[in-house]
Amino acid sequence: MPGRGTGFTLLEVMVALFILALLSLSVSQGLQQRSRVALAEREQIPLMLCARAVAGEFAATRFWPDLGEHRGEAPLGCHWRLRVEETDIQALRRGQLSVSPGEVPGPSLTFTLFLAP
Repeated sequence: MPGRGTGFTLLEVMVALFILALLSLSVSQGLQQRSRVALAEREQIPLMLCARAVAGEFAATRFWPDLGEHRGEAPLGCHWRLRVEETDIQALRRGQLSVSPGEVPGPSLTFTLFLAP
C-alpha cells in the first residue's frame, strides 16, 4: 500500500510497555525484599554479638545455674534471660538464652546452650 509508513503499531507498543512494566515491578520487589533483609540483619547483629559474649562468659566462668529462669544484663548493654532445664545426662543442662536490646520485651533472639559444670 502506498503511503503507509514503516513503524510499530499501537498494539506492539502496548505489549512492549506491558513487558517493561512487568520487569520493572519484578526488579522493584526484589530490591524492596533485599532492603528488608538488610535492615533485619542490621538489627540482629548487636544481639548476636551480645549472645555470643554472654555464652562466652558462661563458658569462661563455668556457670552452673540452678534450674529455672535467670536474668541479667550483658556488658554490651543488652538484657538476657536464661531458662534452664535438666537433660537426660546428669552433668549437662539445657538453657534457652534470649537476648533483647532492652528490658522491655521487644525484638529478641533465642539460642540453645548446653551447660556443664
